[in-house]
Amino acid sequence: MKRAIFLIAILCIAAPLVLMASGGQEKTGAKATEAKKFAFCLEHVNNEFMQGLASAVQAAGKEAGVDVTVYSADLDTAKQVSQVETCITQGYAGIILCSASTEGLVGAVKDAIQAKVPIMTLHSDVTAGVSPAFVGVDFAQGGQAKMEQCAKDLGGKGNICIMNGEMGNSAQLAIRSGYEVALKNHPDIKVVFEDTGHWTAEPAAKLTETWLASGKQIDAIVCNNDGMALGVVSALKAAGKNGKILVYGLDAQSQALKEIADGNMAATILTDSAGEAKAAFATMFKMINNQTFPKVQMIPMIVINKDNVKSYYKAQ
Repeated sequence: MKRAIFLIAILCIAAPLVLMASGGQEKTGAKATEAKKFAFCLEHVNNEFMQGLASAVQAAGKEAGVDVTVYSADLDTAKQVSQVETCITQGYAGIILCSASTEGLVGAVKDAIQAKVPIMTLHSDVTAGVSPAFVGVDFAQGGQAKMEQCAKDLGGKGNICIMNGEMGNSAQLAIRSGYEVALKNHPDIKVVFEDTGHWTAEPAAKLTETWLASGKQIDAIVCNNDGMALGVVSALKAAGKNGKILVYGLDAQSQALKEIADGNMAATILTDSAGEAKAAFATMFKMINNQTFPKVQMIPMIVINKDNVKSYYKAQ
């Protein structure tokens, strides 16, 4: 008896650290819910938006009457490949993947397809056409709208810095492509620095300090997400330059909305994670039930700036 208890304890300690969402009764059709285990493999949970996306997928799963196990890759492509490969063998009814790398997860997606495990991508895709289905926000449209807002705020001219997320990530590539479309319309806006802030605040703050130390005129810093934008704001506050250099983010995190309301950020882009999650499960169930499903679904994005921030943020 003692030996059995000891073995159970060891197994519990060795189990993967995951977040669980327990579902209720069957709501979505026999095939979709015969096996109620679904996996959500996402790139990281290092900022408010990604944590919110995990919660949104769990909530959508619960509403659909299924269990969702969330695995975070901590921005480690090899770790995410291993997680997906493990999920393929674990009897999951389906895998939803928020990819840490556009190219790096292609093999894992193909392995799931070959093993006949339903898989789709959410928010961050792999190489176009590889995943059977992708649900996301229109990052290119959001990036273009954000850069157009920056150009408007600068009066069509000035020096800007671009802070990217992980280079080669599908979201980073799409957002950057949107920037490029807008920049072609504003030849007097010059990109004086461009680098990666790795999606998070601390490296973004350090990169901002390096740019400030160069002595070059900087009028705006345009970031791929709010996680980095908040790091930029922190560095600017420390340097006594908050409000003097315009800062742009994406995701509409609560703290970013506060910084816009306080005049420390110029704008962010609203990303509807709940809409993404619901669309993902709708697609997954159609896939499982051999019904027709859209190959690509894009959820629109909205610019939030000082003019409309009060509609999205209520001061505490």
